[in-house]
Amino acid sequence: MWEADFARTVFNEMESPNLASWNAIIAGVASCSNANEAMSLFSEMGDRELIPDGLTVRSLLCACTSPLTLYQAQPGWRVIQII
Repeated sequence: MWEADFARTVFNEMESPNLASWNAIIAGVASCSNANEAMSLFSEMGDRELIPDGLTVRSLLCACTSPLTLYQAQPGWRVIQII
């Protein structure tokens, strides 16, 4: 798990992460089945007025590996439907 922590530290130190950087960190936490963290990052990405792409959506879907995580991610899906 230290790799994910290290990746988040590096990401947080980036001055102005672009869409590729956001997709990489979201995909990374999604690969650890951390839906809450992936959705939190997605929300933060929206706060910075970055528009998600197909890779962003795919990563979020990969993070939601159970009915509970799909339910918890509902606010994010509403945002994606608008896009």
